[in-house]
Amino acid sequence: MGGYASWGRGTVTIADSGNGKKTYTLEYEYIVDDMYNWDGNKSVKPLGIEITDKDLAALHLAGVAKEYRLIGSHKATVVWTN
Repeated sequence: MGGYASWGRGTVTIADSGNGKKTYTLEYEYIVDDMYNWDGNKSVKPLGIEITDKDLAALHLAGVAKEYRLIGSHKATVVWTN
């Protein structure tokens, strides 16, 4: 992944837990989104062999490689008392 977009969102709930204390519950989701593609100006050297984005773009145009979207998220709940 080179450049990518990411963002998060969540909701906090506050409840009275007695003795002047409060319980906080945070439910959140973190999202990552990227297009796996070849834009022509990068390269890698696995096993000492340089492979450029231009090479991979040519494979894509020939129908033997494919660009695709990477998207994923992580959801979690965090609870604490204060």
